[in-house]
Amino acid sequence: MTFVREMIDSPERVAKFKSFALVSPLSGDLWNATRWFVNLERDLYFVEFGGGGPEIPFVFGLANADGVLLQAHARRESIGEFQEKNIELTWNVSTIRIPRRLASEAGMLSAQLRDALTSYGSLGNVEVTKSVRVVLPTPELV
Repeated sequence: MTFVREMIDSPERVAKFKSFALVSPLSGDLWNATRWFVNLERDLYFVEFGGGGPEIPFVFGLANADGVLLQAHARRESIGEFQEKNIELTWNVSTIRIPRRLASEAGMLSAQLRDALTSYGSLGNVEVTKSVRVVLPTPELV
């Protein structure tokens, strides 16, 4: 199953999101989001923490009820037009950090990151995305 966009727009979804107590690696504060991408089959949640400027890569997290399972930094390259809905996108992931206790799951988590970024498309708007290519490094165990 792929990841699907879910708005965090009801009291139940807000409570579920808050139960994860996700901390932004950029600010160190509890993170608030208006959407995440969910793989219900695997009980995984993909969150964008921010970044994306010229000097700061996008920072993403893959989490479940136990907390953040993976943190990734990525830069995006794209061609095409948003209005024409023909964006060809490449996510160049520079860093994947996985807790050492999850070393045996590193391959699965990397594959789930690929699926999440493909579903995320162009800045969370897969409808304007014609194609997505994801380049992944070897995960770093921390």
